[in-house]
Amino acid sequence: MKRFIVILLGIVFLNSCYGNSKVMMDAELKENISVDTTLIEEFQLFWTEFRKSVINSDYETLKELVQFPFSVDGFTDNYPQDKIYSGDFIFVFNIFLKENTVSFNNLTNHMEFIKNISDISDYISLNFTKESIYIHTNGITLEMMEFEKINSDWKLTRIYMDTNDLEEKIKEHRKGYNN
Repeated sequence: MKRFIVILLGIVFLNSCYGNSKVMMDAELKENISVDTTLIEEFQLFWTEFRKSVINSDYETLKELVQFPFSVDGFTDNYPQDKIYSGDFIFVFNIFLKENTVSFNNLTNHMEFIKNISDISDYISLNFTKESIYIHTNGITLEMMEFEKINSDWKLTRIYMDTNDLEEKIKEHRKGYNN
């Protein structure tokens, strides 16, 4: 009987430690987000312009909001990494927009995510997970898109997508322009 009580108390203790640490971790993550509201406010201004240019297919404005060469990384280390220059960006970005989102079950692809997320602060407070957003000193990673503040301007610097056959798709796309 003593053994049973000791085991039961051990389980209760471990459960309470795990539960408290999880709550502390979640609170700590949300606290870190709210530390620099200026960063979020500045990013919101950028996001509004970025979002509008994507939705309206305003490619000239969109290109101004991107740091070239632009990095395209695969989902894992086994996937190829590519540097994309201005001439291929729109083609590659349109492929990315059609890919499935990672953290939103109710939104089908990245374009739907961009269309539906207008207020970054609301998104952060309601949906914050390590998988959906990462905020660091001079940047934000949001649903497979990395944004950085470069020389006081926000820029899209990297996306994560399926890069297995991306080079071949780009070559085929270029052939269409050369014919």
